[in-house]
Amino acid sequence: DRPEAASRMITVAMGENVDLSELRAWFDRAVSAQFDYYPAYSALMWACRPRWLGSHQHMLALGKACAATGRYDTKVPYMLLQAALDITEEVYVAQEVFRHPAVKTEMAAMARGYLEAAATMPPITRHLRQSNAAMAAWLADDDALAKKALAAVGPRLHPATRDSLTVGMLHESMLRAEVAADTGNYGPAVRAAANPEPDAKPEAVHDGFLKISDAGL
Repeated sequence: DRPEAASRMITVAMGENVDLSELRAWFDRAVSAQFDYYPAYSALMWACRPRWLGSHQHMLALGKACAATGRYDTKVPYMLLQAALDITEEVYVAQEVFRHPAVKTEMAAMARGYLEAAATMPPITRHLRQSNAAMAAWLADDDALAKKALAAVGPRLHPATRDSLTVGMLHESMLRAEVAADTGNYGPAVRAAANPEPDAKPEAVHDGFLKISDAGL
């Protein structure tokens, strides 16, 4: 009826290089005692890294399973965001992770779930959840949702969210500027100019920028 010992055994078993199924057994014991015992989730996510017993696919599968619980009253769905951030640490380009077809839909849904549930949370937790929702939505290319989250957040993102952005060498000002530009009157033109086709000629890219009015930025 206590999660601590079983959670610690995830790390012990990982050090003994056992199969992931044994780690999952210890994880199940931990969360059966306390569903939202975060150290158990964190330990299993670490064990799922390619350097240990898993792969990026394992990490995302765990993150998606956590998000699918819909328990936005806990930190459990957040593990999808954590998985994507951890993978970004290894591949360096956050957009490649968050906007991958296998990730972006679930990521945006997770952001929306936390944003809707934030109203019932204490102020400090609410600020963090709204800030993380803004970051996740932006990185998943849902600027409309990111704009809604930023309106709820206020003038500054939570410090923990700002720290998370640095994992992908990103910054709050980049998030806010891109969301503002993409959701403005010239949003389609901005997105087209910022994301040209891989084989686009320089002249075509230049013409795309000319379609953006200064007044729209």
